[in-house]
Amino acid sequence: MVDISKINTNNRINMPKKASPKAETAVPEQVKAEGKQVYPSGELLRSMAGIQSNQPALQAQRSNSDKSPLFSKNTEDINKYLHSLPLVGKVISAFEQDEEGVSAVKGLVNAMTQNDVETSNVEMLLQLVEDKKVRPDALLYLCNQGIMSDEFEKDLDLMYDANIKGQDIKEAFVPTLKSTAEGIKNRETGDVFGVEGEEKIYIKTSENDVKQLGLSQKTYLKLFPPLERFAIYQGEAGNCYMLSTLDAINSNPQTREKLLSCFREDGENLNVSLPNSDYMFTMNKNKLPAEIKDFREQYSMGAAGFKILEHVYGKDVQQSLLKEAHEILQDQSENAKGFFKKRMFTKQLKQFEQELAKNPDNIIIERTIKNQKVSWNDSVGVEWNKLDETTSQFKRASDYYRGRGGHEEWVMEKFGFEKINKMFDLNTQNSKSAQDLLFAPENKDKYIFTAFSTGNSQTLGSEGLLDEDYGVYTKHSFSVKPKIDKNGNKVLHVSNPWNATQSSVMSYEKFAELFTGLVVAEK
Repeated sequence: MVDISKINTNNRINMPKKASPKAETAVPEQVKAEGKQVYPSGELLRSMAGIQSNQPALQAQRSNSDKSPLFSKNTEDINKYLHSLPLVGKVISAFEQDEEGVSAVKGLVNAMTQNDVETSNVEMLLQLVEDKKVRPDALLYLCNQGIMSDEFEKDLDLMYDANIKGQDIKEAFVPTLKSTAEGIKNRETGDVFGVEGEEKIYIKTSENDVKQLGLSQKTYLKLFPPLERFAIYQGEAGNCYMLSTLDAINSNPQTREKLLSCFREDGENLNVSLPNSDYMFTMNKNKLPAEIKDFREQYSMGAAGFKILEHVYGKDVQQSLLKEAHEILQDQSENAKGFFKKRMFTKQLKQFEQELAKNPDNIIIERTIKNQKVSWNDSVGVEWNKLDETTSQFKRASDYYRGRGGHEEWVMEKFGFEKINKMFDLNTQNSKSAQDLLFAPENKDKYIFTAFSTGNSQTLGSEGLLDEDYGVYTKHSFSVKPKIDKNGNKVLHVSNPWNATQSSVMSYEKFAELFTGLVVAEK
């Protein structure tokens, strides 16, 4: 994946300014590209694409614009336009330095030639990127068969609506209501809200239930800001298996509570732990998000909450493996048969304890490919070494454990999912059972899904491009969301954690052709 971390984006979600009122005859805001093409504002684009606007002047112009294309079909003109934008132009130039990046830019340009709602969405994103309200990653890794994810688009609409109305962005996303009964009545499942007189916010968990979280409105918005809360951008570590699972949990309104319940304020502290974990991470809540300065390169870009969850997961694995390795070495040093073998384990235990006391974040315990058990045998004991002697790619042992790859079910277990199924043969033996789980009406939001592709016997290597139109890569994990489209067709929205703002849309038949396995967890 292309690294644009050195491009200064000053990524902050700023409060939108109240829109200036415009007369019926006002000329809409325009952005001029290099050359002859003139590009309308995001608001006008939405109106022209058939989306109701709250600005009368823009809505009035729609009748005169319906038959005109929103953008030129000329990709060269669009490329010039993108390069002319101050921040986007820098990002585009950086991505054009390698083959993978060129493919990402191509997806963006193609989206802008469609002259439809997605073109409108992209134009609004361009505006937000230039205003430094969302990371430029949201504009990249778009595919020809893709659309903006439903969750991200909903946030985008809400932010623009709040902007038009001059509404407080905090109250738009986390409204303060009079009671939990009002929250049950007026909020949707998965939405959060506050209650007058109470510091901690609530989340609606089902049609008739709510749960109080351990977060205030202020801290919640620092952890999961508007737009960013549905925008996962994988960093340099190989933890797509974790991020695709987080996206699946977060995108399902009935399981979102599992993520948010990991965070709990206690005075000045923010404590974070996973449901099935003994490890707890504590930080000063007043330093969010600045304290995440060390969570770079190896962590996802975007919302601080996801970075912290990545860190906690890696530390949990690290802690459990160190504990298990220590217990094994103690047992072998006391019970190994034979003088020389016992002396070897005793010496290794002493050295292990010394290194742990000196720098626990520098110790690596090897694990098998199938699970997270410590790898050892009777002759050599526990396999462990120092991080700086293993690889220079990782700065901490927790980064190593999380970033060298893994399986989605490991993450699902840590987040409290008990019924997990890994299905193969999606186009033959398991075709019917997989489709029933995905599309049966009674299963709506009952499960979370992730999928992976091994390349279907093609030798494309790790993260090799398998299908450019659908943006599918090999040895890579994706979140999967079953949907019913406007024509009543059963489709799958598949999101790459390189840019979870975008979903490629495909039939089950295409999905089964591209993906090797489906991982299913019941809420």
